Amino acid sequence: MSGALTFLLLVAPWGSPDAGAHPGSNCIDTDEHVQATNETQVGNHQGVKSLVLFGIGDNDCVRVSSLNVVNSNGWVEWGWNLGWTFGGVCGEDDQYWVNPERFVTWKPINGSFHCRLEDWVTNGHWTLTLRDQNSDTEWGYTFEGTQLDTMNVNFDRGKILTNSERSSSSDRGRAHFENLKFQIAGTTTWYDFVALDQVADDMLDNWNCIRVSDTNQKVEQDTRTCSLE
Repeated sequence: MSGALTFLLLVAPWGSPDAGAHPGSNCIDTDEHVQATNETQVGNHQGVKSLVLFGIGDNDCVRVSSLNVVNSNGWVEWGWNLGWTFGGVCGEDDQYWVNPERFVTWKPINGSFHCRLEDWVTNGHWTLTLRDQNSDTEWGYTFEGTQLDTMNVNFDRGKILTNSERSSSSDRGRAHFENLKFQIAGTTTWYDFVALDQVADDMLDNWNCIRVSDTNQKVEQDTRTCSLE
């Protein structure tokens, strides 16, 4: 894991599987999302960045906040996870996190799923960046301005999705994405989101996309204010 920011780490057993009382690991397989996108330049995004709220907690099945770029059936994703980690290719099935565990996943178009765990960090607001800087299908992911590593896929642009996940309404799935910006193919300029659209909500009565502004999105149990695509 190149470039890991070791100064953020705490020497504590927060991430051990037996730390505290946790729900059963069978809840790892549930998958419920609230997703939103920038309405303009859909499909032509080459980068996304945001100041993202990292949570902390215990006794949740799973919580995820992430930034994604998707193209056909391929994707790149950069974010954090609480609760049970992704099994198999991305860590041990019996690992449970109560501090935010950073992760990346990627899948080339018509390719195989890949996942990489980075070190866990403390809760707070941290800036995440995901982009293909050189249009070479190699996506870099950055934490607080430092690029940690890259993902090689066979696409160099796609549609941005902010993503918030939880297992059920009992999980505290609040998310917050501030200062949302994007890049389009062929430029290195960062543009503000200009039209925040909700594209998916698998928990229609529980969690909603909340538009504070086009560049400031929350996911809470309040009334939805992001328009539906």
